[in-house]
Amino acid sequence: MADRGDLSSGVDRDLMEALHSRGIQVESQQRELTSPTLLTGSLDLMKDADANIKAMRAGKTTQARRDYLVETAANAKRKTFGRRVTEEEALTAVTGPQLRASLLRIMNDPIAWGEALGYKGTRDGRKRFGDFHRHLLANAMNNVYSSTMCPRGHGKSTLLSVVYASWCLMRNPQERIMIACAGLDLASKLVGEIRARLNGQLELVPGLYISVADIFPHLRVVGRSNTDSNSRSIIGMGPCESFNIAGRSVGMGREPSVFAGSVGSSLAGNHPTMAVVDDPSTEQNCRTYGGRQSVIDFIDQLVPLMYTPGVSKVCHIGTCWANEDVSKVLRDRPEWHQVRYGVYDYVSEGRALCESFMTLKEARATEDSVKPAFFAAQYLNEPIPDDVPLFTATMLNAASYPGITTKALASKKLSMYPELLLFDPVGRLTGQHGSNNGLIVARPIPAVALGLTQDRAGNPLAANRNIFVITRAHEIEEGLESAISWIESEVTGLHPNIKAIWIEKLAQQAAIGPWLEERGRLAGIRILGHKPSGTTSAEGKYMRVLGIQAALRRGLVVFPSDGFPGRSALFQQLRNYPKVDHDDMLMALALLSNMLERKGNLPGLKQPVRNPHLSPIGESPIHRRGRRQRDGLW
Repeated sequence: MADRGDLSSGVDRDLMEALHSRGIQVESQQRELTSPTLLTGSLDLMKDADANIKAMRAGKTTQARRDYLVETAANAKRKTFGRRVTEEEALTAVTGPQLRASLLRIMNDPIAWGEALGYKGTRDGRKRFGDFHRHLLANAMNNVYSSTMCPRGHGKSTLLSVVYASWCLMRNPQERIMIACAGLDLASKLVGEIRARLNGQLELVPGLYISVADIFPHLRVVGRSNTDSNSRSIIGMGPCESFNIAGRSVGMGREPSVFAGSVGSSLAGNHPTMAVVDDPSTEQNCRTYGGRQSVIDFIDQLVPLMYTPGVSKVCHIGTCWANEDVSKVLRDRPEWHQVRYGVYDYVSEGRALCESFMTLKEARATEDSVKPAFFAAQYLNEPIPDDVPLFTATMLNAASYPGITTKALASKKLSMYPELLLFDPVGRLTGQHGSNNGLIVARPIPAVALGLTQDRAGNPLAANRNIFVITRAHEIEEGLESAISWIESEVTGLHPNIKAIWIEKLAQQAAIGPWLEERGRLAGIRILGHKPSGTTSAEGKYMRVLGIQAALRRGLVVFPSDGFPGRSALFQQLRNYPKVDHDDMLMALALLSNMLERKGNLPGLKQPVRNPHLSPIGESPIHRRGRRQRDGLW
């Protein structure tokens, strides 16, 4: 390896010392470059810059050199002049120290690099990178695995996917950077944007524009980019899937310098040194468990494939479309560092998050013009399941009946009523993604025993109207065997007054009831197959859920006011429905949908209060059989 003196031979030594003092490893990059040095183009212009300019003024330099230096400056638009400058103005505008200081700033500061590439905002001073964006950069630069959640329209993709990625490539031409998005089209646009900027110009000082490749020869885009047949892409315009730069050394891996990827695409054979995963979650893929999981799986597969796992950076950028999407997963992982912002984070100070990109007035106007779910996800990063959620925190809190507490349920008056277990099994015996075992313990209590004469809507309640008090909610991720074991060994001990188990009766679960009975470990408990209406259709499932919503509003399904086991998990599932990974506890609760209007005895349960509508001798076998067929019971 050549020492520093050799490298700086013929070069402004003060500049080299300044670069080394800031930790810029010029020699390691220079050794690997095909061009003579990382700074050849810039130093050719900057070396003895004062002397060069003086020589030009005196006409003591070659005409070619004079034309090269003057052309870029004379044709530039200077802020101070606001017009095309003359040759004399260009010659007197720039000094060697100015060029050196400007280059150092660009090489050390990604924001300065972005401004030099042209990301300087609008003429009225808006859309400029500031302190807020430096905080976003710090998160990406200081953490191997970073996640940045920021409202749309605040420049996060431009900053991290284009400016920061290209700045890293400028600092180290051996980087192999993957830009990945939900779809390849957006990723290709970002890769094309990086390529276009590298084919463009840098504004070294205000008004002085010089080709990026002249300043940094190793950034010259080489070869034909991997793109479509669009002729614009061949000359460095438009989207492209990949490109290489001149500073890329042979034998540094098969990946291009910058290349596009997408969720669902194959990562086999790719080992990027840096990856930016930009907006992998969309409104469409966050609607279902499978779509959300595909994004999580993509990042899980990407991390171990990085060139140096644990060292190679992975930057996630996005907005939060669902409470259980990839952003939540990354936030909960200790190795990931996430920053999350909403546009109203500083509203108490009378301003929006970043006034340069969106003022408080603009944010409120946007909120008024778009749907609530869209604004919550894209501008607040606090998603709601729908524009009109089925279950709200207010509704659930109102359903926490003040007269029912754990102590009251244990009293002699209310403990005499038997409980039933609602069981929504997994789709397969071994379990499957997106499906858990959902279990709800409910205690039906007559309205008269609770002192209720009307529901919350003001409608009168019959004395024997069943009020379903939820006393436990539980979810088991493993297969059916684990759920059966929990029922037999745990829940019967926790709730000894369970007298019936209702199991969703579908084709794949039809054998569960007989299986439980054959095992003989649930003595005294009736096991009944229950088939709510609409089980086999999405619309029917939705109607069952609406039935539970109506029951909560009316007060036919209530919760103890001081809580119950599983309350937090159940409430979270209800609030986030339908954008939840699992809805099994809700589906277990929905087994009540056919029975919400029933009075008196329920299938499998005999309440202490006699049903006044029955004769003293009870139902005849014929009536009982007809009722069970009507209720969809075995």
